[in-house]
Amino acid sequence: MKAQRGLTQHPDCPDRSSAVEGMAYFPGTGPDGRTCADCNHFAIPLRRGTACRQFWRMTHVFPRKPLSGKDFACRYFEEKGKGHAKRTPAKVTRSF
Repeated sequence: MKAQRGLTQHPDCPDRSSAVEGMAYFPGTGPDGRTCADCNHFAIPLRRGTACRQFWRMTHVFPRKPLSGKDFACRYFEEKGKGHAKRTPAKVTRSF
């Protein structure tokens, strides 16, 4: 499908040129001055760095390259230590 001509970009709407692979949403759409490294979702360890947990929850895909943590926060930003805690598996007790 070809792109339609004559469409304009709204100044407040992010476009795909600002997208970062592995981020759950466009950078800069979160709180001012906050980065991925400040986020609770910046927590999946990879061989060469860290990935976004929210990106994985939404896509079930690991990014090809890790995030640097220096990108501005996205709309799914959650302060570290607040929000959802890491889920721990339930203890299984077996009675024979």
